[in-house]
Amino acid sequence: MARKGVAACRHGVAAGTAHDPPETTLPMAAPPPDTRRIAFLVHLAEMVNHYRDVWQQLDRDDVIVIPAGDPEQRSQTSALAQAAGLACVSMEDALASGRRYPVLVSNHPLDPSGPVPLIRRLGVRNARFNYALGKSGWNLRPWNALYDLILCFGPYHVQAYAAFAARKVQIGYPRFDRYFNETIDRRALVRALGGDPDIPSIVWLPTWKELSSVGVYDAVISDLTRKFNVFVKLHPLMVTEEPERVARLRAHPYTTLITDSYDNLNLFRVADLMLCDYGGSPFGAIYVGLPFLLLDVAGAAEDALTGQDSPDITLRRYLPSVQRPQDLLAALEDPRVWDVASAAHRQLRDFYFAPLQGRSARAAADAILELASAAS
Repeated sequence: MARKGVAACRHGVAAGTAHDPPETTLPMAAPPPDTRRIAFLVHLAEMVNHYRDVWQQLDRDDVIVIPAGDPEQRSQTSALAQAAGLACVSMEDALASGRRYPVLVSNHPLDPSGPVPLIRRLGVRNARFNYALGKSGWNLRPWNALYDLILCFGPYHVQAYAAFAARKVQIGYPRFDRYFNETIDRRALVRALGGDPDIPSIVWLPTWKELSSVGVYDAVISDLTRKFNVFVKLHPLMVTEEPERVARLRAHPYTTLITDSYDNLNLFRVADLMLCDYGGSPFGAIYVGLPFLLLDVAGAAEDALTGQDSPDITLRRYLPSVQRPQDLLAALEDPRVWDVASAAHRQLRDFYFAPLQGRSARAAADAILELASAAS
């Protein structure tokens, strides 16, 4: 009979004999309460490159990551966050729990509509983490009013966000801290990227959609591989949203074409010159002190994402730019392009960025922790 009882229990069926112990139900332990104070809403895996150094300045038991975006972006974000030792929770589970984290950090609100916008359903206080200068038509939209704290690159941002009541804190550019704090084998990194360490390297970081130089400068930049390593990294949304454009780009040979969330930091480390159009990449070059050349796209100043006063438009008043692909080679011979010690470069760096090179992530973490303490 005992054997029957054992066999029955193995199959989850009570034997119901006098020799079997009475059926009991053991109470299940309740999951530990989520005591984390700081959540990061991450809409693109690329954002991990911006947050990683800040996460290292925070107690990992105090931080949780909420991946957003399409399933592929969520999967990549989860893997990268877990590799950094951080817990993740799906946005659906976070919302279903009813838990509001003392601080939610995000780049933008994702969905600012409704009586209670998404970020306010997830966070008691909200901090905006800018990932790029430029495109003021997008960056300065009214939804900034949803934030309690805006983490600013420097003096320009403080002024640009003056219409919003949020506290503004200048933090520099956290993703580049390691550029100043780490020593790397540049030659080995060039080889790892598929290049020749004995020739100069050009890095092209185009944006996407109408402001992108992709489709305009493809052939002439590809021709530069005769004299340079040419490393190209696409905007993360171009790969999924503009596949035909990417396919046309692939028809041209480059040293390396990067279409995933590879960290731009390494591209800045190997670059002798950057090629930039609109958005954030030229400002990264200004911050770390690299020469760069601006590639113009027709109608950019009138685009809804920029406007005449957008920083990526005003840069062209002070620094050389190329209006047509056929002018690129001549522009590369202009000594002004290579002169990163020029007065214009220094003034632009001081105007757009707080002087926190190598210490930016700590400044960002301190501002977030202060907000968390006020919200707890």
